[in-house]
Amino acid sequence: AKVLRDLELAPVTPGTRGERAIRSPNGALIVEAGEANARELGIEPGDVIVQINQTRIASAQDAARALEYYGSRGVIRMILERGGQYFPVHFVMRCPTAPARCR
Repeated sequence: AKVLRDLELAPVTPGTRGERAIRSPNGALIVEAGEANARELGIEPGDVIVQINQTRIASAQDAARALEYYGSRGVIRMILERGGQYFPVHFVMRCPTAPARCR
């Protein structure tokens, strides 16, 4: 699922968890981050989105829905897992009425 411009997500499966040593049982795996997202937000392919604001993320579709919902509501706080560690990323959607096409 594409959410932020150039951000491609995939589900976290048991196989993916084992291959990448992902601690979270669920989430949205970032397959492609895009240059702007990597530079501006510090996200990388292999990161896992586990929470967006107060919404726990169980799938790529959950992440897309949460970004759509929170996109027009101010600052978005995304919790990511990378290398077994969790960290927050904060940002505001640039065009909240069509988040699938912007960042």
